Amino acid sequence: MVVSEPMSDYHKTIEYWDRIFSEFPADFNPNAPLPYPWMEEALDWLLVSGSRVIDFGCGSGKFLLRAAAKQASFVMGMDISSQAIRYCQENARKSTSSYLFMRGDVSSLGNIPDSDFHGGVLFNILDNILPEDSIELLEHFTRILKPQGRLLVKLNEYQDPDAYVESGAEKLFEDFFSEGGLYLWNLSDEQARELLEEYFTIEKETKVHYPEHDTSNRLYYLVN
Repeated sequence: MVVSEPMSDYHKTIEYWDRIFSEFPADFNPNAPLPYPWMEEALDWLLVSGSRVIDFGCGSGKFLLRAAAKQASFVMGMDISSQAIRYCQENARKSTSSYLFMRGDVSSLGNIPDSDFHGGVLFNILDNILPEDSIELLEHFTRILKPQGRLLVKLNEYQDPDAYVESGAEKLFEDFFSEGGLYLWNLSDEQARELLEEYFTIEKETKVHYPEHDTSNRLYYLVN
């Protein structure tokens, strides 16, 4: 499988995540429940026996490896951070399912055959890359997921634009910001639904909480 070089727009993003994941301890036990009940509930919805699941922007790979420990027969994770992939591979050795973790960007998905996966995961990635890449990402997932395939999408909480700029973010263009090498496509609930419904059917949407960070995310259950 050919892996393209990530776009130059993401060099600072790669540096940020490489730094974060180089400090992660490799102590994840995929046989133990994930730390938030909503994660287990979302996985139970996503998986059927023998599922093939792909996670783009997989980060630590913990959600994907937990899927492998439950019902998935094959999991594939892709991320632009080489340190994230290293972390995934270290923990994947504990998995009894088949797996593949690789460094790649949105264009790398073009190498995946049509209807190759039953389920997909896009957690805090659609609104953290350039909008044109987000559109391409959704187009790829409609192609590589089977008909009626399931997709979990998690987006960041909507930020007040003025307050976000005052906190140090740089406004690059309408609804799009940059801060410390990270991007935020600041989608309102209405904008998010409009974007997702162009490609998938929304079966359910809910808010999930991270009490230790005093923040929430928006979680969407989508069907191809």
